[in-house]
Amino acid sequence: MSQPQHERRRYFRINDTLDLSFRTLQVGELVESGTSLRSRSAQWLKLENDIHIALDKVRQQSAEVADVLALFNQKINLLESDMEAGSSDDFIYQPSASVNISACGIAFQVQEQLFVGSSLQLHLRLYPTMVELTIGATVIACEAQDVENKTQDDEAQETTDEAQNTTSEKKGLDSGQGLFLVRADFTHLQEEAQEVLIQHVLRCQTKELKQRREARNRQS
Repeated sequence: MSQPQHERRRYFRINDTLDLSFRTLQVGELVESGTSLRSRSAQWLKLENDIHIALDKVRQQSAEVADVLALFNQKINLLESDMEAGSSDDFIYQPSASVNISACGIAFQVQEQLFVGSSLQLHLRLYPTMVELTIGATVIACEAQDVENKTQDDEAQETTDEAQNTTSEKKGLDSGQGLFLVRADFTHLQEEAQEVLIQHVLRCQTKELKQRREARNRQS
């Protein structure tokens, strides 16, 4: 894969819903080690990516078989590592959080403002795979949300420049009084974890485009 294409895959953003918990790290504190259930090893993450590549090939032959195998994989992931809401008073847990995410960063809403430059520890559970990741991040912006609600564009995103990414972060996220929109860049991200995020984003994009095509076909 060429470098420009790889960079586009890393930076492409989608609006998504996932389980999210986070806490602010103290100065000098590191993201918890790979011994955590949520901090998957490189070998585990590579296996997860290989499974989804294999599922895509099976789906070309039989969508029903691929769906059954995917459900088994989701069940195993859920049994092995259930995200523990409220496991620590330091963590703020947001089930079914609306986010804007890429393989390089994330935007999500918080009740209290975070300082630019703050280091975060994020726990993410991706749907429908139930894969969980522990990721370090640095806050690059924290802006008060407008009271007016914003709606998501009806057309698929086709460019990935910074200006459009910033706009996309605000679309699809519910706006409300007293909320702040945090934008954070992922830090010290394993290559295998980044590939998990890339594949997740691509699958979500493909699903969204398919739904839009089907909707247009029903209207025609």
